Amino acid sequence: MYCVLIILILLHGTIHLFGFLKAFDIVEFENISKAVSKGFGLVWFLASISFVTTAIMLLLDSDNWWIVCLLVIIISQFLIINHWADTKFATVINIALLIPIFVAFSTQSFKAIVEDEIKSMYSNQTPTKFDSFSQEKFNALPPPVRNWLENSGAMSKGNIDNIYLDQEINLKMTPDQKDWSEATAEQYFTIYPPAFNWSIDLSIYGLFKVVGRDKFENG
Repeated sequence: MYCVLIILILLHGTIHLFGFLKAFDIVEFENISKAVSKGFGLVWFLASISFVTTAIMLLLDSDNWWIVCLLVIIISQFLIINHWADTKFATVINIALLIPIFVAFSTQSFKAIVEDEIKSMYSNQTPTKFDSFSQEKFNALPPPVRNWLENSGAMSKGNIDNIYLDQEINLKMTPDQKDWSEATAEQYFTIYPPAFNWSIDLSIYGLFKVVGRDKFENG
């Protein structure tokens, strides 16, 4: 999906380059019958470069690519309206690009909400004061728990107030899904009060990405 989006943006940027070439008499582009002034030609060039910049930002996995893309769509649509008779069909591409822009904006807004939730969770925590873990208590635990405590090195650690996990995940959305979906996740815990916030970035069939969050708070 991202490859298709990048190719579409690059093609759209290439088309805008023809307005610049026509304005400076570098290429005679007959599909634009109306004369293009040099001033407008520079705007066509700016739009072309901005679309290419957007594609590069997507390749680099920049979260802010949609901002540049939205600005250049506004410029692009202004040029299309100015040469409406010849370029009106390019409006369809601009409208189509608004869909992934909306998704990217929603994703970024959602991640900002999650970040605020995590900051709030950490600010509300209280340092724990547990009694030391005696050998008698340790011996009373089930063998699997004792093994885990020994192997994890938890016995030699002090009190822990919060925990952070960074996860790489393969999962299926349904039992009959053929291929595994790849995902990354982050999970934050506080001990007192007990709370966690788990957020995931999921690639579905390698075509598009979605985000999600699971949390426990206030009991």
